[in-house]
Amino acid sequence: MNHELIKFKQYGYTAEWALAKFFPALFDYGLLEKFDPVAICGREADKNQVRSRLLEEEIKRINALGEDRSWRKRNTIKETESCLNLYLKLGNGWNYEDITTGSNGSGADYDAGIIHTANIFHIILLKTLMENGKHILCEKPLVVVTNDKHQADRSKLDELEQLVKNHGTDLILMDAEHYSAKRATITFYERVGDMIAKYGHISKIEGYTIEKDDPSKDRTRKLLSLNNRTGLLLDMGVHLFGIISNIEGKIGAIDHAEYGVYPGKGNISSYDTETAVNTAFNIKGNHFVNSAVGEFTFVKFSDQLKDYYVNILKERIGDELAISPEGKIAEDYKKIKITFEKGQNGDCKNGNHENSNQNGKPTVVTIDFRKGTVTDDHISNKDTIWYSTSNPSSEEYVNILNDFYLAIQRHQQPRTNFEHSIQNLDAIFRVYRDFPFRNNQFGVYLP
Repeated sequence: MNHELIKFKQYGYTAEWALAKFFPALFDYGLLEKFDPVAICGREADKNQVRSRLLEEEIKRINALGEDRSWRKRNTIKETESCLNLYLKLGNGWNYEDITTGSNGSGADYDAGIIHTANIFHIILLKTLMENGKHILCEKPLVVVTNDKHQADRSKLDELEQLVKNHGTDLILMDAEHYSAKRATITFYERVGDMIAKYGHISKIEGYTIEKDDPSKDRTRKLLSLNNRTGLLLDMGVHLFGIISNIEGKIGAIDHAEYGVYPGKGNISSYDTETAVNTAFNIKGNHFVNSAVGEFTFVKFSDQLKDYYVNILKERIGDELAISPEGKIAEDYKKIKITFEKGQNGDCKNGNHENSNQNGKPTVVTIDFRKGTVTDDHISNKDTIWYSTSNPSSEEYVNILNDFYLAIQRHQQPRTNFEHSIQNLDAIFRVYRDFPFRNNQFGVYLP
């Protein structure tokens, strides 16, 4: 392998995250000096069909630019630019392969496969690429953990575990889970040891992703669907469970889970997987007290929630949750809160039974994914700022690709490696298994 240039094939070129994040990182940040595309792969028969498809995708996204959410509009602009760039690149020498008839993962002319296909197809490419000795960067989730009835099903995860056991020793296997590539999260990973030395071990982790979004949007309906074997627990759970596994925590028993499903309204049919979920669990690991717990809450379509559930979220989160005069959630809320304590009911890792905070209270470190900050409440009325950025929307995929490149050059697994991802997916599988979707639904949306 050329130690200056990684030759790769990319699979699923029209996927949202490929067009909005991967290709812009490749084109706009000099990463073509590190990565050389051997082929862009899809299901069209030839390059002419691909270029026609790209023009169709570009027009579709131009028409979608009226969406009112600024971050989504930024993504749509990036997707539009990527369609044009790919159209030009394919007309000027870039290769295309039809994955339905081509060699897929075989061939000695490249080093790595980068996967952006629909979730249900990941395992097929993962298997082919590993069996052919290729390094892999795969968009999250690596595999699905439910069947076509949205029941817990570990078969694809079992298959992935066996593939990693058989072929993973000599390959770099990386999950492109992008919350871990945010600069604020990286700072937490790098400084968690300092936090533990200062504040004690972790006793609790609470995570929230609460988003407005649009239930009629085609891309959301395709993502959160039985056809894609994906509900909101899988889609967002891999991010926040990943923060635990990436500091060597392990999820123990699942204590609770309940699911909300967006109902049909007018010409919008109801969803067939969860669009809201709350789950609680135990955590083990060297960074955690012996009785550590976690709780995650994920919500889509937050402006459509019943008053009682808005009040529940308000009670859990407090004044940080913005509420409109009409009693609706006014802004997206995406944070993870990590509680540190030096001793809790005699439960102490290092023999020091002092409380963590000068006020005799635990210390809470907050990663704010929207603002791009890491802060704590150690000193009364004045947060300690561990990290802050003026650009919280920095290109996570640049960090992902740079990490993938260095991992291959050093032959050292990255932080978001497949072993950690398998742990995250096993936790999500156990949530579905222990608290089945059909039996644990609660009505959180307005009729």
